[in-house]
Amino acid sequence: MEKILCACGCGQNFEKYDTRGRPRKYLHGHNSYWAGKKRTQKTKDKISKSLSGKSQLGKTIKKRSRSLKRYFNNHPKAIRRGETNPNWKGGLPKCIDCGKVLSTRGVNRCRRCYWKSLIGRILSSKTKKKLSESCKKSCLRGCKHPFWRGGVTPLNKKIRKSKKYIEWRKAVFERDKYTCQECQKVGGRLHPHHIKHFALYPELRFSVDNGKTLCIFCHQELHQNE
Repeated sequence: MEKILCACGCGQNFEKYDTRGRPRKYLHGHNSYWAGKKRTQKTKDKISKSLSGKSQLGKTIKKRSRSLKRYFNNHPKAIRRGETNPNWKGGLPKCIDCGKVLSTRGVNRCRRCYWKSLIGRILSSKTKKKLSESCKKSCLRGCKHPFWRGGVTPLNKKIRKSKKYIEWRKAVFERDKYTCQECQKVGGRLHPHHIKHFALYPELRFSVDNGKTLCIFCHQELHQNE
């Protein structure tokens, strides 16, 4: 790179172009020409007139692009990306099986080829034990679960999500052949309705005779009228 003397008279050499490819005369912090000086009103008016109505288009943009190209082509410390970078290592790796470009490093196969490679694979007893232990940890419920908060879920929600309630719901739907007993609509969004209230008669919560199939609209109307 071309080197010049600092214009302030300090006698130091520096590169003619800065990191952005712009020409300069002074080292950083050495330009003391305007230190302690003030511009007069005439000079301020001249500067404002010279700059009025000008926009950084056309020639200025071309000049900047040329200087930047010259900088990035010649400057050894320029920020270069991709293949132009001296530390280029060939980009992201490819899948061993299908040759697809992977999104991350440190992986040999893509997701599809990885699951294909597991087909017919014989696992050792140690790996089987590890898998079973991890599954047991993920399937913990109640007070054994690490996020247990002392039984915050209400009783109503617990009953309606239980296996017994799901079986009762299915039995009511099958008995009524998945048809609403009010509007005779088949299928759609169906609700199992308790003829005798769920809260007032706990002993009849899971009896099929106390159930009735209703569509969502008929169920809402029935409870609104009540």
